[in-house]
Amino acid sequence: MNFPITKFSVHGLLGNKNYTLHIKDKATIIVGPNGSGKSNLLNIFYYFISKQWLKLYEFDFEKIEIEFNNESAILVKDEIASFLEYFPENSKIRDIYKFLEKTNNLSEFISSEKLNFDFRKYISEQVSCSTLLIENSHKKIKDLYFQDEKIVKITKI
Repeated sequence: MNFPITKFSVHGLLGNKNYTLHIKDKATIIVGPNGSGKSNLLNIFYYFISKQWLKLYEFDFEKIEIEFNNESAILVKDEIASFLEYFPENSKIRDIYKFLEKTNNLSEFISSEKLNFDFRKYISEQVSCSTLLIENSHKKIKDLYFQDEKIVKITKI
């Protein structure tokens, strides 16, 4: 069985580098000298497929393209800025979102219909905010997370 992703490209990485991975199997080996962008490329790939837009925004790139199942998804970095408007700098909701990304709890947070008390308490202690704010942020973050079609444009190939 083939891996559903067949091609992954990053354009304008660090201002002027373009990378394309052609993926034919479940395993792909990336080789290059130190400082050539291997780790950046893999981190960008991971943050893109896991929808970690805040972390992805930290990288210097122009555009990402990914091909899968006869479709192409394109993300222009400037489109992430519209998403980030919902997470103002120095706001608690941004702190919550960043904490969830950092601790790999974003998927659990998003997929939960209702957050259990212990999970809310754990987050509130780590981010120094009330459990009520966590509960209120849950719906907003969840709604924004599933509106990725506003960020990523998908077309048939």
